[in-house]
Amino acid sequence: MLLADACRAGFGAVRRSKRLLACCALSTGLASLPLAVYVARQVDAQGARRPDATEVARYLDPDFFADVRSTTPSFDADAIALVVVSLVLAFALRPLLWGGYAGISATKKRLTFAKFVREGGNTYWKFLRISAVCALLVGAVSVGLKPLLDTVERFAQTEPTEVSATNARTVAQVIVFLAMCLPAMIADYARVGVRMRRRPGVLAEFGRSAMFVFQHPFRTSGFYLIGLALEVGVVAVFVVLIRMADGAYVATSLVVLVLGQLLVALREATRLFHLAGAWTIREAEERPAPVRPVHPESDGDDLLDKPLPWHVG
Repeated sequence: MLLADACRAGFGAVRRSKRLLACCALSTGLASLPLAVYVARQVDAQGARRPDATEVARYLDPDFFADVRSTTPSFDADAIALVVVSLVLAFALRPLLWGGYAGISATKKRLTFAKFVREGGNTYWKFLRISAVCALLVGAVSVGLKPLLDTVERFAQTEPTEVSATNARTVAQVIVFLAMCLPAMIADYARVGVRMRRRPGVLAEFGRSAMFVFQHPFRTSGFYLIGLALEVGVVAVFVVLIRMADGAYVATSLVVLVLGQLLVALREATRLFHLAGAWTIREAEERPAPVRPVHPESDGDDLLDKPLPWHVG
């Protein structure tokens, strides 16, 4: 029943925070804006000289980007620099959003935008450190599991059929992906613990959250997989819709842009869903046991504590 309660809490948090999730999706778009403007400007400047610009835009012709690079030799370096800038902006912005999500999880009421920002600001520095620890752990896990992928790749090359080789690679990639999800799951419970207990010490809270996850593996990982399945399902549906709507005209480009922003908003909704459900799970597991009432002291013995006359020894 606890997983059902966590799912209800997650969906409830998403239902009462639709406008805030749209603002969070907009913030992701703003962080990516410098790269998008630069690439669009270069592509537009080069594509305007070609009579087949519409066909190029539809099929993303590699020869076209070769022309862009020949015209602007620093195109790749500039794009990489802007990608790094966008990632830094997104990384700096995420703790504010996580803090707002934790504030939503802590209450059953709707949060105003001002309250959302205050919640994010109150825990910003602690959540920034949690994100940094999570990034370091994900990097360490990826480096530690690289020998596994190399071993599986060598094994796949000796397989007699392509199907068995593909299956071996897929199984190894799924294992590595789930292992890299573990730090992210622990980080969510650390955010819940920081907001719930208001205790100092981010590393200590991260350790307590890791112990909580390992002590309750089925509830924590089961609920995380539910949220992950929702996110994968949303992405799969919207990838199909974006491919169907993609084109080289203004109307279809606007549709693709709207679908992309809606996809980002729904991904943010799945993250809020997991954080709100994690709050419910941790609160239920760490709730103190009810204290048994103590009989008040009296001058004499309690009659009910003594055997009654008809009791036979």
